[in-house]
Amino acid sequence: MSADVANTDIERTRGLSYRPFAQSMLFVFDDEGQPSFWMKDMNFAIDIIWLRHDVVVGFEKDAQPERPAKTFYKPTALIDMALEVPAGT
Repeated sequence: MSADVANTDIERTRGLSYRPFAQSMLFVFDDEGQPSFWMKDMNFAIDIIWLRHDVVVGFEKDAQPERPAKTFYKPTALIDMALEVPAGT
Protein backbone atom coordinates (compact mmCIF):
# COMPACT_ATOMS: atom_id res chain seq x y z
CA MET A 1 0.00 0.00 0.00
CA SER A 2 1.21 3.51 -0.72
CA ALA A 3 0.15 6.73 0.97
CA ASP A 4 0.36 10.38 0.05
CA VAL A 5 2.21 12.48 2.65
CA ALA A 6 0.70 15.61 4.17
CA ASN A 7 3.43 17.53 5.97
CA THR A 8 2.34 21.16 5.50
CA ASP A 9 -0.60 22.96 7.09
CA ILE A 10 -2.34 23.28 3.70
CA GLU A 11 -1.91 19.56 2.88
CA ARG A 12 -3.03 18.50 6.37
CA THR A 13 -6.11 20.74 6.19
CA ARG A 14 -7.20 19.33 2.82
CA GLY A 15 -6.29 15.72 3.65
CA LEU A 16 -8.27 13.22 1.61
CA SER A 17 -11.17 15.62 0.96
CA TYR A 18 -12.67 15.49 -2.51
CA ARG A 19 -10.77 12.34 -3.52
CA PRO A 20 -13.09 10.29 -5.74
CA PHE A 21 -11.94 6.87 -4.49
CA ALA A 22 -10.40 5.32 -1.38
CA GLN A 23 -6.78 6.32 -0.85
CA SER A 24 -4.33 6.55 2.07
CA MET A 25 -2.55 9.54 3.58
CA LEU A 26 0.17 9.93 6.20
CA PHE A 27 -0.10 13.15 8.22
CA VAL A 28 3.27 14.27 9.61
CA PHE A 29 3.35 16.93 12.33
CA ASP A 30 6.28 19.14 13.35
CA ASP A 31 5.44 18.77 17.05
CA GLU A 32 3.70 16.16 19.16
CA GLY A 33 0.12 16.97 20.04
CA GLN A 34 -3.50 15.84 19.91
CA PRO A 35 -4.82 17.32 16.65
CA SER A 36 -8.47 17.00 15.67
CA PHE A 37 -9.52 15.35 12.40
CA TRP A 38 -12.86 15.57 10.62
CA MET A 39 -14.45 14.01 7.55
CA LYS A 40 -15.12 17.23 5.60
CA ASP A 41 -15.98 16.51 1.95
CA MET A 42 -14.83 12.89 2.19
CA ASN A 43 -16.20 10.30 -0.22
CA PHE A 44 -15.28 7.11 1.65
CA ALA A 45 -14.94 5.73 5.18
CA ILE A 46 -11.49 5.49 6.76
CA ASP A 47 -9.60 4.03 9.68
CA ILE A 48 -7.27 6.50 11.43
CA ILE A 49 -4.12 5.09 13.01
CA TRP A 50 -2.51 7.36 15.60
CA LEU A 51 1.31 7.12 15.75
CA ARG A 52 4.04 8.44 18.03
CA HIS A 53 7.67 7.74 17.13
CA ASP A 54 6.52 5.06 14.63
CA VAL A 55 4.53 3.20 17.34
CA VAL A 56 0.75 2.79 17.14
CA VAL A 57 -0.80 4.51 20.18
CA GLY A 58 -4.45 4.20 19.13
CA PHE A 59 -6.93 4.18 16.28
CA GLU A 60 -10.38 5.16 15.10
CA LYS A 61 -12.20 2.47 13.17
CA ASP A 62 -14.65 3.07 10.33
CA ALA A 63 -14.91 6.87 10.46
CA GLN A 64 -17.80 7.73 8.15
CA PRO A 65 -18.14 10.76 5.86
CA GLU A 66 -20.72 13.31 7.01
CA ARG A 67 -22.39 16.18 5.21
CA PRO A 68 -22.07 18.56 6.84
CA ALA A 69 -19.02 17.32 8.77
CA LYS A 70 -19.74 17.61 12.48
CA THR A 71 -17.82 14.77 14.15
CA PHE A 72 -14.21 15.34 15.18
CA TYR A 73 -11.73 12.55 15.84
CA LYS A 74 -8.88 13.16 18.26
CA PRO A 75 -6.20 10.84 19.65
CA THR A 76 -6.20 10.17 23.40
CA ALA A 77 -2.38 10.21 23.46
CA LEU A 78 0.24 12.55 22.03
CA ILE A 79 1.04 11.80 18.38
CA ASP A 80 3.44 13.02 15.73
CA MET A 81 1.81 11.21 12.80
CA ALA A 82 -1.56 9.87 11.75
CA LEU A 83 -2.22 7.38 8.96
CA GLU A 84 -5.60 7.39 7.23
CA VAL A 85 -6.43 4.25 5.28
CA PRO A 86 -9.62 3.02 3.63
CA ALA A 87 -11.90 1.49 6.29
CA GLY A 88 -11.15 -2.17 6.91
CA THR A 89 -7.61 -2.06 5.49
